[in-house]
Amino acid sequence: MVDALDECVAHRDRLLRLIASHAVASPRVKWIVISRIIREIENILEIDGPDISDSSAASKGSEVKLSLEVTQNAEQVACAVEAFIKFKLSNIPSLRDDYDTRRWVRETMREKANGTFLWVALVVEELGKTDSWDMLEVLGELPEKLDGLYSRMM
Repeated sequence: MVDALDECVAHRDRLLRLIASHAVASPRVKWIVISRIIREIENILEIDGPDISDSSAASKGSEVKLSLEVTQNAEQVACAVEAFIKFKLSNIPSLRDDYDTRRWVRETMREKANGTFLWVALVVEELGKTDSWDMLEVLGELPEKLDGLYSRMM
């Protein structure tokens, strides 16, 4: 299992080639690779080849299809992120009795998070330091997606 592959900077090409070559050489070994979709990563993993489950393709040494897409489980990811947001917001004392603000914050976070748990965790940390009457403004100023959030933090 490789987590945050997109954040790997040093020797990422070597790691990607290792994964791709092992997927061909050992088709029974399953890789779990977690990454944002980046063209460079897709290219090295040879995304456009035949499916890994095609044993004849794997035995002939053909390209292997590895996918970073989460479209098949996007609904489950969205539900998990929604549950994470609800849980995290329930732990902010200033939102416990303010149902309208909590609902607005939850909906806004769901839209801006784009299915990213880390974005939610970082924003909840920021909101935990904020009074409930300022949360709407603070959340409105926070950028969508991790890239924008990282830029703001820097």
